[in-house]
Amino acid sequence: MGLLSEKVIGLLPHYIQPIPDLKPVPDLEPEISNHLYEVLSGPIFRFYCQLQTLSGEIAKLSLYHRSRTKSTDQEEVVERMTCLKSRLRALWESRCATQRQSPDQLRSQMVQKVADKISNLNSICEAAYYAEIIDIGRQLGDPVSKSTDSREALYKIREIVESRGNRNDDKDATEICPGYLRPLFLYAIEGTDEGQTRWAVARLAKIQNPIYRDA
Repeated sequence: MGLLSEKVIGLLPHYIQPIPDLKPVPDLEPEISNHLYEVLSGPIFRFYCQLQTLSGEIAKLSLYHRSRTKSTDQEEVVERMTCLKSRLRALWESRCATQRQSPDQLRSQMVQKVADKISNLNSICEAAYYAEIIDIGRQLGDPVSKSTDSREALYKIREIVESRGNRNDDKDATEICPGYLRPLFLYAIEGTDEGQTRWAVARLAKIQNPIYRDA
């Protein structure tokens, strides 16, 4: 269901405590930047978990999980998808102040090391959000060419991925973060022309993390 199994998702709503910090290694002076990153990344992590919960609910309404043999079935799916889309947009509008900052704004307010890490998390969350917008339209059978929301989501995903790859100070601009796997996959299968599909497939090939490439 989404990127998380239903069993894992079932556990997440019961965890409402702050994310525990790892204890510093003995005899090693802790870096303040690490603590700052932990504080700022907490709300972003919670946003992503909530997003994956919604992703699972959206997936349950697909043709693989939900019968649509009757017109009433389709009507119910449309009604539930409308509700899920409203919840998705509400989640996006409620994102924390840190997630609303551009990379340049983050860099102007904190050290580059922390700013870049937070910026990466923000981009992954944003791409994941737009991936769900695409998936909702896909489950409803709405042609991308006629859906303003889906077209905008495709544009945003490409813009996000290309902006990360164009950062000259990235550790390795030739590799794509595994966090973009699902957004790129949906971009590839929902792209409206061959050029879009080729672009997404080329970026998927750059996800080199062995865990994500395991068959």
